[in-house]
Amino acid sequence: MSRGHTDGFPHVTDIIKAAGLMGETWYYTDEARDRGTAVHLCTQFMDEGALDPSTIDPSIDKLVAGYAKFIEEVNPKILEIEKHYVQRTLHYQGTADRIVQINGKAVIDIKAGTPEPWHQIQTAAYAQMANVMGRYCLYLKPNGYKLVPHRERGDWGVFQSALNC
Repeated sequence: MSRGHTDGFPHVTDIIKAAGLMGETWYYTDEARDRGTAVHLCTQFMDEGALDPSTIDPSIDKLVAGYAKFIEEVNPKILEIEKHYVQRTLHYQGTADRIVQINGKAVIDIKAGTPEPWHQIQTAAYAQMANVMGRYCLYLKPNGYKLVPHRERGDWGVFQSALNC
């Protein structure tokens, strides 16, 4: 397992990876991880009203601008930012990037990369912990963003199966 754990419970992404649902992970480089971390911090600071635009690394400035465009166009009511949850009954944990109000209460996972089939399984696990129905991935792109709803009801069952492995 790659991250620290509360009560020894594995993280959502570690469970998905261990179950073989991520597929090839050779392209998840340190550089990609660091870029994702930087984007997450910038979007968090933006939502908290603490982002200094002069501190944004030029390599991610267009992705951060994509997030700003999403906030402007969709205008979600942000309820929680980087909220860590522990599901004590089922013994797993994870951090929901955003809990928002968009056509009801929903979880949004922010991605600086491309869509992957396992993302909707990830959002199903977060939604269960946060006790929300709506699920989305927000893919930030150099020319904007793409908000993808996750509506497949079977995603939670897939995650439960992975958890049982």
